[in-house]
Amino acid sequence: MKGLRLAPSARYMHKKEIDAYEKENPDL
Repeated sequence: MKGLRLAPSARYMHKKEIDAYEKENPDL
């Protein structure tokens, strides 16, 4: 079940990207 193992880390990476985007664009 590699998909289930990769899903949490992929979601985590996506959240990190969102956090970085919000830091670069605080006016949103």
